[in-house]
Amino acid sequence: GDLLIVPQMGTLDIVTEFGRIMLAPHEICVIPRGVRFSVAIADEAAPATRGYIFELYQGHLQLPDLGPIGANGLANARDFLYPCAAFEDRDCEYTVINKFGGKFFS
Repeated sequence: GDLLIVPQMGTLDIVTEFGRIMLAPHEICVIPRGVRFSVAIADEAAPATRGYIFELYQGHLQLPDLGPIGANGLANARDFLYPCAAFEDRDCEYTVINKFGGKFFS
């Protein structure tokens, strides 16, 4: 399902098929179902990294309508970040882990 990632402490470096995004504490990242991604700790010197991950099994995460607040609402396009395109050419071993039916496969 869709994943919602919220770091509480420490910065995460998330790499998806669409590119790379740096996720700071108290920001949220939504990764749609079926997108391959990897997560790394951006600041290796950080004493600890922690946060929350929420997986939605049915449907997709959606923003609510702006409602009576209108154009001055809290979910404007300027409030969202998106991954920056990136390319890596590394010669190393990878292990791809997929989740299907609640079980992990590699």
